[in-house]
Amino acid sequence: MEKKILVDAENHDRRNCPVMVSIPEEIEKATLLDPDGNEVPCQVESAENGSTVAFILDALDGGESRTYVLKDEESESEEIVELAEKENSIDVNIKGEPFTTYVYDGEDFIRPYLFPVRAPCGSKVTRAYPMIEGVPGETSDHPHHKSIWIAHGEVNGVDNWSQGEGHGFTRHRDFLAKLSGPVYAKISTLNDWEDADGNKVMEEESSFVFYNVQDAGYVFDVTVKFRATEGAVVFGDTKEGGIISVRVASSMDVKQEGTIVNSYGGVNEGETWGKKSHWCDYYGPAEGKTAGIAVFDHLDNLRHPTNWHVRNYGLMTANCFGLSYFYGDESVVGDHTLADGDSLIFKYRLFIHDGSTEEADVGERYHDFVNPPKVEIQ
Repeated sequence: MEKKILVDAENHDRRNCPVMVSIPEEIEKATLLDPDGNEVPCQVESAENGSTVAFILDALDGGESRTYVLKDEESESEEIVELAEKENSIDVNIKGEPFTTYVYDGEDFIRPYLFPVRAPCGSKVTRAYPMIEGVPGETSDHPHHKSIWIAHGEVNGVDNWSQGEGHGFTRHRDFLAKLSGPVYAKISTLNDWEDADGNKVMEEESSFVFYNVQDAGYVFDVTVKFRATEGAVVFGDTKEGGIISVRVASSMDVKQEGTIVNSYGGVNEGETWGKKSHWCDYYGPAEGKTAGIAVFDHLDNLRHPTNWHVRNYGLMTANCFGLSYFYGDESVVGDHTLADGDSLIFKYRLFIHDGSTEEADVGERYHDFVNPPKVEIQ
């Protein structure tokens, strides 16, 4: 098999952009060559109707195109994004450097999270508390704000957001995929949302895909699929939640020297809290350098663009449910009911970058996610 793959940047400058190509054939191996005949690291994964080939588009200006050659041959690409399993957690290393750790179980465990999280410059950009206590200069409020996590404060009346009395749990049940590779690593999990007594409320299937794009900023995709396996599920109208949530390092708080920016140019809590926006970025000083975290909301998500529960004290969550709080109007109800047996999917991309929003070109990186390069198989 040999195919030509034409990649068109279209209207946006592409810099270290993940590209996924659907191939109708089932293939187990592949080699990708650029126009000069140089091998480009690629990765093959089985798909429903064939295979998916992934690679990183290093640099292609808007309006330009490039043709690659795909061959059904064994690649010499090495595993660059690697998973390293430990008890109750999995480390994610990119080009030999630690990026983050997925923590899914342990003593007195409540719900999974990613910690620590590093920017390309090496600085940790999420708060250490409560995983590590007593870090100089760190705040110690809201112990349920664990770095990067998935939660919501009212699901069939169950509080699976806080750690207060009667809170719910997200219990790890199984891994659906654990994969290392030259282009990305993937962790897919199956979790149960439970009430305080251990009764199952619904099922969560989450996938984390970590790409080999360290030089331009770490990029990973999060897909969350909720299934109403125990009857209908009502996601309640509350600001206390976020299907994807971040607590930044305390030095990055707006209350310190940090800055919040959204896709409309809103700055800090006064112009971003409760507002709809395609993305939100939180940046500031981190261990002596400037770094940030941007969260991108996908076009297919419920009520896109989402509302944001984002605070000057360091919290940033994508929350499309807490509408009565965000608009200050109890007649605006943000509840959403998932019928028995139905599913609800959310897709996000997180961009961990050096520098400010402008320096990291966050707006263009958002287009990589929702308006990716056009791909044509010839």
